Amino acid sequence: MNRLGAIAKFIADNESVSNNEIAEKLHLSMPTVLQYTRVLKERGVIAETGKYDSTGGRKATAFSVNGGIAYAVGVEVKNRSLFFALVDMSCKLLATAQYEEEFADVPGYFRKIGQKTAEFLDRNEIPASKVAGVGLAVPGIVDREKKVLLRSHALGVRQMSFSELERWLNFPFQVENDANCAAFAQLRGTKKDAVYLSLNDTVGGAIFLNGNLYRGDGFKSGEFGHMILEPGGKVCYCGKNGCMDAYCSAKILKSAGGGSLNSFFEALNRSDAQAQVVWQNYMHYLSLAAANLRMAFDCTLVLGGEVGGYLKEYLLPLSEEVKKFNNFDFGTDYLKVGNYKSEAPAFGATLCFVDRFFEKLI
Repeated sequence: MNRLGAIAKFIADNESVSNNEIAEKLHLSMPTVLQYTRVLKERGVIAETGKYDSTGGRKATAFSVNGGIAYAVGVEVKNRSLFFALVDMSCKLLATAQYEEEFADVPGYFRKIGQKTAEFLDRNEIPASKVAGVGLAVPGIVDREKKVLLRSHALGVRQMSFSELERWLNFPFQVENDANCAAFAQLRGTKKDAVYLSLNDTVGGAIFLNGNLYRGDGFKSGEFGHMILEPGGKVCYCGKNGCMDAYCSAKILKSAGGGSLNSFFEALNRSDAQAQVVWQNYMHYLSLAAANLRMAFDCTLVLGGEVGGYLKEYLLPLSEEVKKFNNFDFGTDYLKVGNYKSEAPAFGATLCFVDRFFEKLI
């Protein structure tokens, strides 16, 4: 990325920054930074949004990205619905919507995605001319370059090409694994190595090393849901026995909550005996998985997905359980919980187009 784009992206990642901060963090001279921020202001990409408190001299100007200069749409593809997210170029999540739509590996399905995208944009009064692109988050193994869903147990398809979508969408688009997208949302801006564990109806994850997503030789990195936790244990949908997915899927808690994750945690909070038994068993296997991932990667571990959105108040007991399986760390400060319950995959799917917008600035 060139300097102009790098400065704009840095401002977007940090919401509000000064010229001094840009120069320090990007290792640029002050005259260079002043020149580029002036250009970005003239083009309407950034704007002055205030002044920092003085430390003795002139107050420094705070800059922020003008989010409305362009927008990106994210679409999470599920079995029975499409979840949409709208993000501006300051990475602000502006709107979400869910449409009931049965998944089907037929050309007509892509037409429906195109129609729902247009409807979503109209509802939020976003002109097509300001849309940088549409990112799709799909469950399964994805070849991003070919825009092919190689394999998805969740959707029941193999070798599904998304190229037909171009006919109906009329925007640049990208296809990405849903857990990777969620990790992009949760880990954006972090410079540290991190592992993301996605606790949805299927269990997945992502690995970030040196600030980049590690994809693996066959795009299968982060498929934590199919690591064995209990040899000869429960049957997983993949056909193996004892997979993490069979013990840590959100479906387990939803089933105990009458189909609703929220209902399960409401029952747990009122000390329902059955909910407590289910939760203790779930915590046992989740802590075992967390300890194994910590031993394998020795870095920050973020627990996300639908279940992750509920874990903040249970982090202390979970940490105590993790310690039982890990005697190499004195504490569990490496264990974090995600900030989202449902919108992370769709939100994360937009971010590649936010980055591309800045990359194209010259």
